[in-house]
This record gives sequence, C-alpha cells and structure tokens, in this order.
Amino acid sequence: MGNEIENRQDREFLPHERDNAEGLLREGHRLPVLHSLVRTGPSALYNCHGMTFASRRTAIHSEVAVELILQDDGYREIRQSNALPGDVVLYYEQSGRNRSLTHSGVIVGVERIGSIITLRVVSKWGSGGEYVHDLSVHPYPTSTIHRFFRAAWVSPATGQD
Repeated sequence: MGNEIENRQDREFLPHERDNAEGLLREGHRLPVLHSLVRTGPSALYNCHGMTFASRRTAIHSEVAVELILQDDGYREIRQSNALPGDVVLYYEQSGRNRSLTHSGVIVGVERIGSIITLRVVSKWGSGGEYVHDLSVHPYPTSTIHRFFRAAWVSPATGQD
C-alpha cells in the first residue's frame, strides 16, 4: 500500500560479459541447465525477484522487500496442490531453525496425472538468463522449502481473474 521497496538496476552486460555470465552458469550448474528450457539470455538489469514482482525492470535483493510486496499487493498463500499458472513460488533455504529466501519464480504450467502434480516454473537464475524448469530443478540449495502465493485479483474459486 505505497511502501517504498529497496531495489537497484545495474548496468546491462556488454556482449562479452553476457557470454561470460551464461558460460559460468552453464558450467557451474550443468544438470539443472540440461533439464531446463532457456527463455532469455543473461541480464544485469533484474534478478529473480525483479522478474517475479517488478516486470523485469529492477533487482530486488531484500527478503523484507519481497514480504512487503506480498503484503502490499494482497498476495495470499495457497497450497502447492492448488497452484495454477500465474501463481508465484518462493524458494527458501532451511538451515536449522533459520529460513532464508533464496529464489522466486512464476508458475507457467501444471500437469496432473492422478495424484501426481508437476509444476513448471519460469525464473531468472542469478546473473544468467530466465529458464523454464520443473519446480525442483534449479541451481539453488537443495534444502529448499517452497511457498506458493496467488495475487489478490485472482478469484480463489476458479483461479481466474
């Protein structure tokens, strides 16, 4: 509701920096990259939270800022089993009793086969590009907790606006 959100926009990569950023991501995270679809090339202008909440215009680095956005924009938490395309997923790393936000993305596909639900997500991976991937295929810590959110303007009964 009008809170200022701490954010920043770094200068865009030069062509050789873009190639280097993507090369480092592919080398360091070969398995997730192999099981994902590249959507865009690297960009320094925004990060995963900037893609998820700020239309790819800026980078948002603070967990507090993400929580403010969720509150100000009226997002409500939903169960994973109720997730639909357009919903947001937040990734948290759990270490003992501490939990910290590490990543975010947007659900772009839901496949239900019996009781098995497979979620497809689009997210930006660090200084690399955007990838479409399964919920659990990403280059972030393996001790991950997922939380799912739906925007306030989407009807809870149908999932549609």
